[in-house]
Amino acid sequence: MIADWLWEISPTSFKTGNKERIERDVYKLYQSWEVNIENFRQHAFTVRRQRFPQFANSNALYLLGKERGFSRFKSETEEEFRNRVINAIPWYEKAGTVKGIKEILSLYGFENVKITPVLQTDPNRWAEFRIEADVRNGISEEKFSLISELLPRIKPTHEVLEKLIIYLTSNFKQNRATACLSGHDITVYPYQVKEIQTNFGDYRAIGYQAVHTTTVYPYQS
Repeated sequence: MIADWLWEISPTSFKTGNKERIERDVYKLYQSWEVNIENFRQHAFTVRRQRFPQFANSNALYLLGKERGFSRFKSETEEEFRNRVINAIPWYEKAGTVKGIKEILSLYGFENVKITPVLQTDPNRWAEFRIEADVRNGISEEKFSLISELLPRIKPTHEVLEKLIIYLTSNFKQNRATACLSGHDITVYPYQVKEIQTNFGDYRAIGYQAVHTTTVYPYQS
């Protein structure tokens, strides 16, 4: 009991005299404090837990992220943001490296990430790179928006993302659509050299303005 513990650490002067411990006013005071002290202990424990992003509530997680220089992206879920705050040190250590970009993108559902410097094909474009990745079961507008915010934070500061190529794989019906304003070429994948085989409807749509070439795969005559 808390009252007993307080009695044990009390000064000797509190314990002098012939009265039994339970008859002493000081001990009775300790007993009256017990409920409040226990409540305070529980609150202190709860507050302490909020310092750990694994256990923090939404408001505390926001503050922990702010401490680490992170703001939650508009399309980022709370659990994705929590994971980023938990891994803040590895994030800062690995951001800007090929290994780091791959690991960070994998946290957001991107698989088989491939990063290629454009200078391998065009020596005059030494500060550009492209990313290719697989995404299972499609990509939502929210996820695309998230990646658009994420990539500038994790790419090398001196390099420019030339292109992000996403390969979609799924085991259910797909609706594919794209729209482009003033460009030269637009290509819709997945590309397959053999006929596509499906057991469901396959819907494709393209809207464009001033596009020179439009190609849609898989091609069907």
